[in-house]
Amino acid sequence: ASKTTVENMLGGITIAFDRPFKVGDFVKVGDIMGSVEEVGLRSTRVRTLDRTVVTVPNGQMADAKIENYAKRDRIRLVFKIGVQSDSSLDQLKYIIDEIKRAVLRDDKMVHEGFRVRFVGFADSSLDIEIYSFVDTTDYNEFTAVRERLYLEVAKIVAGAGAEFAFPSRTVYTGKASDADSKKAKLAAQ
Repeated sequence: ASKTTVENMLGGITIAFDRPFKVGDFVKVGDIMGSVEEVGLRSTRVRTLDRTVVTVPNGQMADAKIENYAKRDRIRLVFKIGVQSDSSLDQLKYIIDEIKRAVLRDDKMVHEGFRVRFVGFADSSLDIEIYSFVDTTDYNEFTAVRERLYLEVAKIVAGAGAEFAFPSRTVYTGKASDADSKKAKLAAQ
């Protein structure tokens, strides 16, 4: 019993010196995610997203991988949209270019290293991925910027005359159209 107590006390001392987090920081420790409410000599209390309090012995806390969200300098924004497969290449290029412009117009988006790319052919869509960072550490501000970009993307897709894809299947009941024989011969050559 004293071995565990000593481990937890040493863990508390390690936490006090290393300072991987402080009271109020939002952290992830193992499968526990929440705000640090109290750091004691024996244990640390974390208020979870479900508003429960988890008490973690400091011995475990000192040995665990701790991810401290309060220390980040910006928040990553990554999402994918799918437009209908019958969208033309011109529509696809227009959507990609306009989303890039929308990111560049927004002063809260980090402009260095962002990407807007056509990333693949899915079962029922042409997929475009948007990857960027939002220049804030405030999650509420991040969600406002994200919402603004989502709404702008919806306007861009509508303005291109395209539509978002939804899972669907096409059933052909007749003879499928033949490939263009002239183009097929040129490709073979």
